Order: sequence, then structure tokens, then C-alpha cells
Amino acid sequence: MALNKKEIRKYFSDRVNIAIFVILALACLYAIFVRFINLGALSYWGDDGQTFIGTLSVLEHGFPLLPSGNVMYHTILHFYIHAASALLFGLNEFALRFPSALSGVLMIPLVYIFTKEFSNRYAALAAAVITSVNMWQIEYSREVRYYSEFQFLYILSIYFFYKGYFKDEKKYRVWALVFIFLSTIMVPMGFTLIFLFIPLLLYKRFKGFFKRDIIIALAIVVAMMAAELLHREFFWTAGRGFSEVNVSADVVNPLLRILLKFFSPYVPFYHRIFGVMFPQMYVVVFWGAALIALYAFLPWIRNSKETWINIYEGKRNRQDAVINDGVINKAGYSIKLPFNLIFLYFIFYSNTVFNGIGFMGTQQRYIYHVHTIFIAIYCYIAFETGRIIWSGIAAIYNIIKNRNALRFKTESPGSQNVQKYLKNAFYLLAAAIIFWLTLSWVNPVANFKIIYRQNGDQIIKEFAPSNTFTFHHDAKTPGEYIFEHKQPGDIVIATDLLSPYGYTRQLDYWLWTGGFAQWQPYVYRDGKVYEEFFGVPLIRDIYQLFKVLNNNADKNIWLVTSNSMRVPTHISPDVSEFIFSQKQNLKITGKDGICQAYLFEKTGENTRGYFFKPEDKNIIKLQSADFPTIIGFGNKDNKDYLKYGWSGIEPQGTWADRLYSVLFLKFNERLDYKMTLNIQSLYDPKQPQEMEIIFNNMLIGKIQFVDSKPLQTILEIPAEIINTEAGSYNTLEFNYKYLLSPLNLGVSPDARTLAVFFQKIAIEKSNK
Repeated sequence: MALNKKEIRKYFSDRVNIAIFVILALACLYAIFVRFINLGALSYWGDDGQTFIGTLSVLEHGFPLLPSGNVMYHTILHFYIHAASALLFGLNEFALRFPSALSGVLMIPLVYIFTKEFSNRYAALAAAVITSVNMWQIEYSREVRYYSEFQFLYILSIYFFYKGYFKDEKKYRVWALVFIFLSTIMVPMGFTLIFLFIPLLLYKRFKGFFKRDIIIALAIVVAMMAAELLHREFFWTAGRGFSEVNVSADVVNPLLRILLKFFSPYVPFYHRIFGVMFPQMYVVVFWGAALIALYAFLPWIRNSKETWINIYEGKRNRQDAVINDGVINKAGYSIKLPFNLIFLYFIFYSNTVFNGIGFMGTQQRYIYHVHTIFIAIYCYIAFETGRIIWSGIAAIYNIIKNRNALRFKTESPGSQNVQKYLKNAFYLLAAAIIFWLTLSWVNPVANFKIIYRQNGDQIIKEFAPSNTFTFHHDAKTPGEYIFEHKQPGDIVIATDLLSPYGYTRQLDYWLWTGGFAQWQPYVYRDGKVYEEFFGVPLIRDIYQLFKVLNNNADKNIWLVTSNSMRVPTHISPDVSEFIFSQKQNLKITGKDGICQAYLFEKTGENTRGYFFKPEDKNIIKLQSADFPTIIGFGNKDNKDYLKYGWSGIEPQGTWADRLYSVLFLKFNERLDYKMTLNIQSLYDPKQPQEMEIIFNNMLIGKIQFVDSKPLQTILEIPAEIINTEAGSYNTLEFNYKYLLSPLNLGVSPDARTLAVFFQKIAIEKSNK
């Protein structure tokens, strides 16, 4: 409800309120400056491309319909907010960062009113100023992704819920439910808002909690989140985040399987990360947890302005003993809990603990939304510590004064005012000293480095959207170069699925050789692997990259690289080494020195001729006198032959551990040959394994496995496809539909990803 003129006049009649208003206004002005200046200067990076493609889809279709045909429900509210910004400023870096910057500025007054609800105006002002100046807050207020927006909605939801259901101000109740819903469709982490009903039960007690308004609200929130969970499970395709691989094959109950996708063995990362990022501040917050225990059992140090939950009270005297301006009011013993402080701790730790048992990955961005709760606790404890110290000093002074009453009879009438000013001065000074000694990452001058950062500049990785980032990547320079120079019919390959698309506006292949720890953004279709944002094929290894380059020799092929080139778990060393060796095709390098654009120009040939180049020891020489030739895959003497696409040799054979395997053969005579394979598949009934056999680029056989039993198959190698020229060799390739881990399949503890097990290959002259 808006304040009337009388209330406003009364508020500003207090000089302290005027000072607070001025400081808060200056904090907001500073926040505007450091959050909006040069907002569009930096390239998209990290997952920014996800916001770009979702926003573009909303602008084009009215909802986030991706080029793949899937709907991007994940962070759907985020896309609509950014679409509104794009309509105002155009679809560019500034427009996509504007909602985050605006949310970051609005957080300043919100943090003030939120913290003031649980503490006092001094702590609230300190929390607001820290939020304005804190480096993590500034960094995320300048990001494309949803972090700042979600934090604003999350804190606003808590505030409205507290006012509506704890303080029984009914006008806030509908707003609380509305913003809880908005928070959950902004990002599923909003589900933790349902935990608000737990402290509400503590606050209202059993009888007060089980009333119609509260039960209806609980039912609405439960129904809301259950519906979103089921919608996520059955309707989401792109951006689901969790997959069946998280759930043991022994679990058959469908509802239980859905729930187990969201839980894993507890990881303490999220409650420890604040201690890593803000170590001195975390000491103060930890001291606050100990302070709760002291409050519970030591009535005389309690703050009379706190909200206390009674656990036990003495029968003789129900008036608590507290230190009030240094005067100890004696009373009976009691056990009480400081509810305001407990509420803040509960919100903070319920999130850090819950994230630790979910499949979230250890990235601090997933806990950013409670950073301002951490700041509020920190400021509460800083000022409360000052109050306790002053109260102790004042109590000692009063004891001495009472014992020497005659000396103090001549005390001047203004001495009480002096004590009041001394109290406030000490109170503020003590908190200021705590801030000076423990406050982390608050430097108004150093923050200007953030404002004027350029692509390629170093960053503090703790405040980056991924803790693997050490500099700001530059997808813009190579991406724009490709957009300006590409022609109709050209092909674009990217090692970063999302961010370059904001510049190239085209993606035909995603080059990614790494695994997918918690999500699988791809599907198998027509024997190929397609990702689910753009619906384009994945290039999963060097062999497939060669195939794409060779099979499209009549087209220009652009390759835009990213920092993944330096991360072996993203792009394997053999792929990165090949790309870096193509210096003649390099067109431009980004300002970060990493992101690059390569052009493989079209040729007049039917192939570019890229393939593995074996050494002489890698070639199997087939002599006429040796037929039939047996290639034993359990024979360690054959290790040099098994170089490309093979795992280590085992006593009974060798597994293919890539999506391809290659052997090199040298024949002395061009004849018809017969080849016998003894193999078996790592079989998954949900997706039967398939294997293609290719000899010198010609398909000579295809096998579809029906079980995991050993299989013998015979194939013909016609004379006309055999190369017997001097210095030449023949390639025998095996392509597989998928790789699978025996561990995930539940057949053994082997965590390797495997395809087909080879025991032996026999080659002999055909009798045709």
C-alpha cells in the first residue's frame, strides 16, 4: 500500500531516515552506473546463446519454438522478458542484458525493505549498499542469463509470503502465490520456495498453521509444482537437465523414477562455496549460528526487538531477562529462539543443502539467488554483535554506577542523551569495524574494471557463470566474420552449440566429442545423432569430422571454434590438433586469442582427402602364403594395428570404444576375398546396436544385433574395390550406432563407453 503524505512527512521528519534515504539513493545511482555502462560491449558466452535462440523464437513464433521443432520450456518466462527488451532495443547484447541490469538495480531497494523486515534499518541499509557494490552482484547483473532476474523474483516471493502469511497482511497473499509461480517458471530452482511452509509451521504452531487460508495456499503451491514437474517430465525435450541415466535400472516404479532423477548422493559444495568465495564474511555468518544457541539459553543477551519463539518458560516469572540499554531486567529462566534470524538461516541453508542432493553440477551460479540472504544474515550479525558488546559495556557501567551512587548524584540532566548518542555511535562503530575486517569483494573503484572489460580480458572465475572460465570468450569476432562472408549453401560447424549462433545465424553441425554428465541434448534418428536445440547432427569424433569435410567437398565449410578446443573433455586432443594444424584455412581469431573462424573452401574433387595417416607398423600385411590370415584381437602383439577406435587388448578380444574403428590392410593380389567376423555387442534392448562395415569407402555389410551373444558373420570383399598399388593400403572401417557404458546398463562396474567386442577376423581367398 502506498504511503500517504502524512506518513511521508513523518518519515522524513527523522534525520536518520533522511540520511538513510540519501545513502540508499546514492547506492541505487552507483548500481545504475556499474550495471548499465558498456552493457552491450562483450560477446555472448557460456549459455547466452540459449537465451538468444529462445528470445528469437518468441519474437518469431510467439513462443520458444526452437529450429529443431522442440519447445524450450526451460526458463520460459526469461525468454518473454527478454523478448520485450528486444522489441525496445533490438535483438542484441544490450537488449539481452538489460533485464538483468534492471533486476540488479531493483535489488537494492528490495534488499533494504527485505532486511529491514527481519532486522533494523541500519542493517538493512548496509545490506543494500553491499548489494550495490558487491562484485558478484555486479557481474551477474551484466549477464544475459536469468541469474539476476531470478534472484529478484525469488527474494520478492519470500517477502510477499512473509508479509502475507507470517504477518497476516492478506493483501500480500495473492502476490506471494503469483511470484512463487513466476519464480518456478523462470527456473525450476524456484521449487525450493515450497520450503517456506516449514518455518511457517514453526511460527504459527500446529493450530495456527492448519487453517483454511494456509492449507489452501499450500495446496495451490504443491499442485503448481507437481504440475510443473509432470510437465517437465512428459513434455520437455530440450533443456530438461536430467535423464534416465541418473536412475538405477532396478527402479521400475514410474513415479519413483521421475522423483529419483532430481536426487543424488549429497554433495557439500553449495554450503561450502560461500566460505570459499567470502571466507571472512562466512566466519561472521557462522558466528551467527552459534549466537542462536546462546540466545536460546541466555535470556539476558536477547534483543527485545526480535521475534521470539517460546520453547520453555519458567512458571514463576514469564517476563524474560534482557539487557536493555545496559540495564539487566531479571526474570525467570526461559528457552526461546530468535525467529527472524532462524528464518534467514533456514532460507539460506535449505537452498544450499537441497542443491547438494540434486543433479545440479557444482557451479556457484545455481546458488546465486540466495546471495542477498547471505548478505542480510551477515549484516544482521554485524550489528547484533555491536549491540551485545555495547549492552555488556553499559551493564558493567551501570553496576559500577549503582555501587557508587553518591558519586553519580551530580550527574547532569543531559547525561542520558549523551549515553544514547554514545550507544548509537558505538553500535555503528562496532558494525563498521566488523565490516572493515571481514567484508569481501566490495571495492567501488575496482568495480570499474568490470564496466570497461573487453573480450579476452581476464576475469575472476568465482564470479563467472562457469567456474571453468578465466577470461571472457569472444564468439563475436569470428561469428560476425562468418556471417559477413558466408554464401548461400555454405555449411557452418561450431564447437560451441549456442553462443556463436547469435552472430552466425546459422548452424549445420555441432562438433562435440565429450560426454554429457547430467543431460543428453541429443536424440538418435536414422542412424545419426541430432542435438535438440537446432536439430542438427553431432560430430562426435575425428572420424565423423573427416566424413563431413570429405562428403561436402563441393561446399564451403565454416568452422567456428571456442574455448572447448582447450578442454579435452569437450574436444578430444586428436580433433583439436587436426583443426589447429589447418593454419592455411584460418581466417580470423577473436580478441580472446582462442575463438577462431576457419574456412575449408570447396574443391573440384569429390573428396578433400582427410583421413587417418597410418605408419607402416599400423598396416596389416596380407601375404598369399598366409591365407587364411587370422587377426586375433586378444593377441597383444597386434596392438600397433589397433590404433584408431580400439580400447586396450583383453585376453579374449578388444572392445571398440569409439563410434568408429579402423584397420589398415595391404594386399599383394587383387582377388575376391572372404572375411569372417567373430564379434558380440554390448546390447541394450531399448536401442539395438548396429554396425556398418566399410571397405575403401564402400559399404560391404551392415549388422543389426538382436542380443549380446557372440555372433559370426561372413562378408565378401570384391576384387574391384581392392587397392594393390605400390605404397598404398586399404581401409576397413566399422561404424557403430552408439556407445554405452556397462555400468549404466547394469551388467558390470565397467564405466567405459563401448560398442562391439571383437574376438577375431579371418580373411581368406574367396572360392567364387
